[in-house]
Formats: sequence, C-alpha cells, structure tokens
Amino acid sequence: MTTQRLVGDPVPLGDRRSGRVPVQPANAALDYRRQARARGLRKALLDAVSVLMVVVPVAIFLAQGNAALFTSLAGGLLGLGMLSGLVATALLCQMLLLAARIPFVDDTLGQDRALIRHRKLNTSMISLLIMHALLLLAGYAAQAGTNVVTEFLGLWPVRDFVLAVASMALFAVVGLSSAAAARARLSHEVWWMIHLVSYLAVLVSIPHQFSLGGMFAQGAARWYWAAMFLVAFFCLLCFRVFLPIFNSLDHRLTVTTVEPAGRDAVSISLRGEHMGQLGLRAGQYFGFRFLAPGLWWHEHPFSTSSTVRDDGSFRITVQAAGAGTRALMRVRPGTPVLVEGPYGMFSDRARTREAVVLLGAGSGIGPIRALLESTGIVPGRAMVVLRAAHPGALYLYDEIRALCQARGVRLVTMVGHRARSRGAAAWTSADHAGTHLADLAPWVRDADVYVCGPDGFMDAVLVDARMAGVPGKQLHHERFSW
Repeated sequence: MTTQRLVGDPVPLGDRRSGRVPVQPANAALDYRRQARARGLRKALLDAVSVLMVVVPVAIFLAQGNAALFTSLAGGLLGLGMLSGLVATALLCQMLLLAARIPFVDDTLGQDRALIRHRKLNTSMISLLIMHALLLLAGYAAQAGTNVVTEFLGLWPVRDFVLAVASMALFAVVGLSSAAAARARLSHEVWWMIHLVSYLAVLVSIPHQFSLGGMFAQGAARWYWAAMFLVAFFCLLCFRVFLPIFNSLDHRLTVTTVEPAGRDAVSISLRGEHMGQLGLRAGQYFGFRFLAPGLWWHEHPFSTSSTVRDDGSFRITVQAAGAGTRALMRVRPGTPVLVEGPYGMFSDRARTREAVVLLGAGSGIGPIRALLESTGIVPGRAMVVLRAAHPGALYLYDEIRALCQARGVRLVTMVGHRARSRGAAAWTSADHAGTHLADLAPWVRDADVYVCGPDGFMDAVLVDARMAGVPGKQLHHERFSW
C-alpha cells in the first residue's frame, strides 16, 4: 500500500491562493459538541412540527363531531376518506416546505436530505390521495344506494370536482417523473419543469377542499388550512424566487478567470460585491446560472473549491461530465452569473469531533479542498484521501498537498481502476485492494468523515466507515442526484 505523509516547513499559503490558514481553537472539541447538540435539537423540533402538522388537522376533524361518521358503513367510508385526504394535504404542505429551501431546514438537514424526505413523502401523499378519492366515492355511493361509477358521473358536472380530478392527474404526472427510472431518462431541466406542475396541482386542488363537503370551511379548520397554504407558498416565493433574485442583484457575481484544473476540468473564479454578507461557508454549493449564449437556461449545482477571499472572490472546480459542463469549459471572464444559495451542510458547521477525515474523488475533490483550507485541524488527527481513475483527475493536487504540509495533515492518494471486493466495487484503487478506512486512520471511529464524489464511491466509503464503527451523525456527504 502506498501512502504519502507530507511533512516539512509550512508553505506560505497567504502569498498564494488559499489565503489564511485557520488554527484549531483550544476549545474546539467543546464547540463541536455544542454545535452537534444544537443541530440535534433543531432536528427534533422539525420532527415534532412534522408530526403536529398531521395530528392537528385530525384532532380538529374529530373535535368537530365527525367521529359519529364511524357508526355506519357508509359513514365509516366517508370518515376514512376524509381522514386520508387530511393527512395527504398535511404531507403535501410538508413537501412544499421541504422544497422551499428555508435556511432553518438547510442548517438542520441540508438540502439533499430535505429533498430526500420530500420525495419519500410524495409516495405516501399520492397513495393517500388515491385512497381519499376511492373511499369518498364508495361512501357516497353507499349512502345513495348506487355504484362508484354512477356516483362519479353524477359528480362530474360539479366544477370543483373536475378541478379535483385534474389535480389528481397532475400529481400523477409529478409522481411518475419522480420515479428513479423516469428521472434517469430525463434531463435536469425537464425534470425541474415537470415539478413546477406540482405547484399548479396544489392550486387546482384548493377550491374543492373548501367547497365539497365543506370540511375545510368550518371554524378552526378553515383558518388552520388557510394558514398552512399561505405559509407554504410564502416560503416558496420568498426563498426560491425573491431571495435568489435579490442576492444576484446585490452581489453582482461575474466570472474573473477560467483556468485548467486537470485533463477534463477547469477552475472558474468568480467575484462579487460585499460577499461576506452572503454567509458562504467553504464546501457549500450554489445553483449557478451563467448568463452566456447557450448557458443561461441551464442551472448547475456546484460546490465551492475555495473560501471567500478578502476581495470578494471564490472559486468552483468543474469537471466535464456532460454537454452542459463541457460548455462551461469555454465560459469567458466577465460573464455575469445568477446564483441560488449557498446551500448544504457539507461544511465545518456539521463538525462534531476534533479529528477529521476528508475523502474526495472526481469533482468531489473541490469541496474537500475548500474544507481542508477552512476547517479546524489537529495535526496527527486529520487525513485527506484523494481518489482518481488517472493522474489527470487528481484535481487541485498541488494546492491540497501544500495545504496538508502547512497544516500537518496526512495525504493519501489512490490512482487507478477501482478495486473489487466480493464482486462489488470498493472505494479504493486496485493497488490498495483490501485496504479499509480503519487501516488508514485507526482513530476514524472518533472522527468526522466527509466524503464527496460519484455516488458509487460515496456509497462504498460510507459502508466502510459504518463497518469501522463511525456513528451516522459523524458521516457527512451531499448528493446532487435527487
């Protein structure tokens, strides 16, 4: 096994790109524990709010005397149909809030975890909506002594019922597009546009909720649901529309330089005005929209590969992985850039321990370099592992090596095809086959482990880290393949 421990005199990084070299505070361990505890409390609060958003409407429904519905078959079907609709609507409001990129949610879960929750709720929500429609039709048919088809045709002339059916159809389109197989065949832009349909589906569904049956129009229920929808759409407009526009106009980001970072990658430096107010932490990501011909319509999520400098500049490192990213190789200095963000928990605000292990592969090396530059380090209790298929994919290697020298960090590089372990691809290279994370860092169980790169690489590292006994709260990764 070939490992590389870099020692020697500190490199004068302040004279180069990386700016200041941070020093680990004396009370860092206590600060990290407090930070982790605060994040745990925020997560518990979010979980409690999620439960209350379901419990409160059900409680209001029962408090309004609707428990009496369950004394007959027809009433029971209607009651279950109404309850499934209430829970589905509560889950829908949660989905809207999770997709709104609310800073409190991002600081607690990270955007990728929030959207994973969003996608999981989508399956339950659509299932409950189908139950809602079928149970209500069955209940009304039982009351009238007819069948479901006759009841459906009888309701069809009612405008709000037609809107409800249209809303169900729109949600079905969104649900199908969210399926993993469908997402693999759709471009990000098409997938994003289809999901805009979900907002239309919500708006189309609202009239029937307040008219048919009048369930939402009664007292406390009326005010509760009006407040829920207003809050959800306010957050969407505020954090998904207005805030990105204001930030882009306020900070006026432009491309300053485009430099090769490897055989198939470039580093794009950007500069903006009073960037300190943006709150960017090294390792976080933005959604970038480069205002150049052929690029303006395509938003790219890229993590930073440096901290923000005193002159308001920072950098992203882009690997050519498709037509869109290949076009960015030719972006010109002076190009204006619109941004959404910064987002994500892949920064030192996720730290829980003094020891740290940073692993990067491919374009994931960029945020690893940014973290290495910015986060607190205890010499001898920090390690960086870079993984690449070929030497040209060791992006930013010279800078990372210099930072490791300056900060007393062990650097391990693994180049070549991935090793295989019992038929499955491992995260190490073939010449390191059989090597585990615990072999490289015996103290890894008491360390924060940050991993960034292709999904297969991250999955293999996370499995290895869990086998080494690293608790889940100390594993940090972020995915853009939502």
